[in-house]
Amino acid sequence: MAHSPSKARPAGRVKSPAPTARPKTKERASRYTARDGAIIGRNVGRYFNRPLYVANTNAFVLAGDNPVLRFASGDTVHGTLRVGLARGNRVRWLHEAADITTEYRPAHVRWIVREGALTVALEVVALADETGFAAKAQIKGAKPGDRLVWSYAGAKIWPEKNLNWEMDPHREPKLMPEIFEAAWCAGNVAQVASGVGTFSLAPSADAAAPRTVGRCVAAGTTLALATVENGVSAVAGHSEFAGGTAEISWAFKRVAAGEAGTAGDPAERFAAGLARSAALAARIVVETPEPRLDAAAGLLAAALDGVWYPPVYRHGAMLWNSRYPGWRTVFGGTVLGWHERVKTQAKFYTASQVTSSENTSMEADPKLLLTMPAANARFYGRGRIKEDQSIYNMQSQFFDQLIHAWRWTGDAELEAVLRPALELHLEWLRDCFERDGLYESYINTWPTDSVWFAGGGATEETSYAYRAYGAARELARRAGDKAAAQRHAKTLARIRTAFRRKLWIKEKGHAGLYREQEGLQRLHDDPWLYSLFLPVDAGLVDAEQAAESLRYAETGLQNDRMPCGGRQVWTSNFVPGIWSVRELWPGDNCHLALAYFQAGLGEDAWEVFRGTLLHTAFDFLVPGDFGAPPGGTDFGDSTHMAARTLVEGLFGFAPERSRGVVRLTPQFPASWDRARLRTPEVNLRFSRIGAVLTLEVELTAAAKLEIRLPVCARGVKRVAIDGRPVRWTAEAGFERTWVSVTRPKTTRLTLTMELSEPVAGGALGPVRVKGEVGQRITARLPQGWRGQTLSDPQGVFEKARIGANSGVITGQIAGKPGAHTVFVRGKFGQLPQIVRLQAQVTDSAAERAAAAKLPGRIPAGPRARWRCVDLSAALNGDIRTIYQQKYLSPRPATISARIGTDGYTPWTFNYWSSYPPVIKLDGVPALLAKADTDGETRLQTPQGVPFAWPGEARNVAFTSRWDNWPGRVTVPVGCAGDAVWFLVCGSTNPMQGRIANAVLRLRYAGGSAAEQTETLELVPPVNYWNLSPIRPVITAPGQESRFDYVSPVDRYCLPKVLPQTVQLGENCRAMLLGWRLRPGAVLRDVTLETLSAEVVVGLMGLTVMGAR
Repeated sequence: MAHSPSKARPAGRVKSPAPTARPKTKERASRYTARDGAIIGRNVGRYFNRPLYVANTNAFVLAGDNPVLRFASGDTVHGTLRVGLARGNRVRWLHEAADITTEYRPAHVRWIVREGALTVALEVVALADETGFAAKAQIKGAKPGDRLVWSYAGAKIWPEKNLNWEMDPHREPKLMPEIFEAAWCAGNVAQVASGVGTFSLAPSADAAAPRTVGRCVAAGTTLALATVENGVSAVAGHSEFAGGTAEISWAFKRVAAGEAGTAGDPAERFAAGLARSAALAARIVVETPEPRLDAAAGLLAAALDGVWYPPVYRHGAMLWNSRYPGWRTVFGGTVLGWHERVKTQAKFYTASQVTSSENTSMEADPKLLLTMPAANARFYGRGRIKEDQSIYNMQSQFFDQLIHAWRWTGDAELEAVLRPALELHLEWLRDCFERDGLYESYINTWPTDSVWFAGGGATEETSYAYRAYGAARELARRAGDKAAAQRHAKTLARIRTAFRRKLWIKEKGHAGLYREQEGLQRLHDDPWLYSLFLPVDAGLVDAEQAAESLRYAETGLQNDRMPCGGRQVWTSNFVPGIWSVRELWPGDNCHLALAYFQAGLGEDAWEVFRGTLLHTAFDFLVPGDFGAPPGGTDFGDSTHMAARTLVEGLFGFAPERSRGVVRLTPQFPASWDRARLRTPEVNLRFSRIGAVLTLEVELTAAAKLEIRLPVCARGVKRVAIDGRPVRWTAEAGFERTWVSVTRPKTTRLTLTMELSEPVAGGALGPVRVKGEVGQRITARLPQGWRGQTLSDPQGVFEKARIGANSGVITGQIAGKPGAHTVFVRGKFGQLPQIVRLQAQVTDSAAERAAAAKLPGRIPAGPRARWRCVDLSAALNGDIRTIYQQKYLSPRPATISARIGTDGYTPWTFNYWSSYPPVIKLDGVPALLAKADTDGETRLQTPQGVPFAWPGEARNVAFTSRWDNWPGRVTVPVGCAGDAVWFLVCGSTNPMQGRIANAVLRLRYAGGSAAEQTETLELVPPVNYWNLSPIRPVITAPGQESRFDYVSPVDRYCLPKVLPQTVQLGENCRAMLLGWRLRPGAVLRDVTLETLSAEVVVGLMGLTVMGAR
């Protein structure tokens, strides 16, 4: 309802300034820099913080900021290489030097160590064709008699350990200050043949132990066995120089138990390693004004290669080095041209798809407290990929990525594999998750540990289903299967309609999180990132809806400004932040950036992508890493998504060879004057010189080209292809114009475009305005901009008007507080544009009215008049037994993840052996006191509000949508007063946040039903919290978890003033809620009603303050 200015507040006008550049925040330099395609560190001081991956196996070389190397695979550390310089009787290891520069390239690290006039360059490369590595040292400025010394020692086996997990820098940062463990040399067996420079090292004399064989080549080199604490157990060498320059090289190779083997020629092996590094660097070449992006691209290729263990991409490179079909772990192979790898993985997993099964049940598993499907459930039946999925639905993302790969390549062999497998998948998807046109999201994305939707249709699975049915329709058409194509078309329409009607929130401009399956079937309207970027990626929303949706990522979720520039966005507002409901995740931020690019919001996209890139790859733990501690170094879900966003988003290279087309939609920051991308499929060069834009394109395979370039100018003078003018079209974009050119099948062209009066700085931004509900605003459009039509899908304004030629919008703000977006279509000069008008609306009158209902100061002493209402007639339970019940009904028979039968257990807790807490009332005795007025025993809260205390047998009036308790309870009151206070205690969970879990209805005597009722909603985490922490017991690395609302990490999600609580005992926290009563009105009764499924809400006390 709109508020009239004359009633709500004095009328006034709010003027908006003209659009300005994006606000700048002070940025500091990143820990690592970049130069000539390498990531550079100078005296950073860490050890073993950059793995190099060997031969597409689990072998790796731990390099790092300091020049020490550790070689490992499987459960074995094969040895640690240290290098130093000796002058006279003094030996100084390179890692002890004061001046160390480190250069990181794909599968290649180089250290430059300087001491006065002496320089040592030590390099290491990981090999591709054998399990080993090679190294080389070059010395300059040596004096006669100087010696280079080195040792290779410390082989050790950790039975049943996976050292990729154990030695991930994110998991074990304590390794970084450690150089060498002498104890690891115990029992080692070392051999040398000094004359030929060969050596070997084994963890023990056991013939079953693997060993390293090696070779060292340098003039004047002597090899020997060294003594390290436990006897002869290390290989050592030294090379004496005549002065000036010298070079020494090594080759190291793992030899399996019982196998013979020798190391190759060190120079040849080193050259092979360099060639591999160069090939990885050439897989994606990026040249931009941001050298850190250029350098990170090469290491991204090495990371994606490092997780490829034929026939599949691994979940992670170090930590989580496991085989799964998810999460987003195929995209990188597609965009970097490893199409045979993608096809190999597609064949491998689809071959394990269930084609016949008797599993048709919708039963849940009693052993898992009915949180998950039973073993005989439809979930494990026909259409499911059996291999490597465990308990998850990873195949929705897997097929989404295969669809992306097929559209990208148009590969006929992949198409033949995909179509029958996709049809089976859709049958499985429909039977398991379809909910009247929507689809339930069932642990189907990376951060869905401890996330569940209890049968409700959710945005992410609905988006995956939409894209999957669209691909199935297209595949059916190509196969000439008209019946299947029509069937899939109907399903697409059904999904689209259900999404619009049941998930899209028109007045807010974004999709909701999910719609409840049972009970009130409400829409949870606080989305997480997946609710925002997946509908954009799947094409479920149009351009304006995409821009509206992404606005919520800026205003409704926590945004962290990164110290080196850019921003990152937290996945959700779910609290308590148990693993993994609320994380700051690189993969999700890369996907968010991609959605911004897809929506045509390139500047916003770069802000998010840049924030992720600079933090993870240049200012955190592992140089060049796109991962994070929970996933570990080079985690697949992040690296693959970073590659897709870089290639398909920033550079806009998005082939659809399934229809013979290559789309090019680059969106570079306005400040860039050049950019280049080269992959196995494209060589793209962009330049901006004054008013002239040039785009050079070379394709490895001919295709029709659809080019769209964003421009911000008053006009376009000329567009030419290879020097010849061509026809072009102009389409309105957000604060820019899309100029489009289509060319027939070709492999090469040069497009030039001359602009008329380009905007200084290259871009305009949205117009921002703040105002109050009911106020009139005046918003000024950019100079030279003529507005023509206004689109206000959220209903922000009443009586909005655009000045004919003034570029001014006037209107009255409707009663919709919050962040909103309005679109103004018009022209900037001669070119069409859409200006976003971003309105931040406040409702001070409503805020004052809400504040007026708070009771204020609590009186104390004999003058305080309290009436503690006797609840004995309504009491029906003992709060201590809240988690001792069996909540069995209602539980609709669908394939769903739900809360456990104890009312506490998220589905993950069964696997983590995390059990409900014991609820105690051991804090109550200290709170009991006799009242001065009537001598009755009262529970005296620390805040000063007393409540009647009935004793411990029955102490709560439970309400719930579970059949165990009534849906509502009503307590007679029958008096007037200043305020009423409630003591409320019960359960909730992170999936019930920011929606009313219950409501207190205050009914006054007299008047109509509407006039005599006020309501106080109980909304987590604003004024209602779970009575106990939700405490997981997690042993997986990187998954440290918050368990309560008060964690500083989650402070953003809580109100500025935290709700008042009363600790009644261990794991028993009650909420103290107050409400100011209508003056002189008699409060007839109060009703507590639970609205949310899966929760139990109880009333433990009701007291009238100032009773009369």
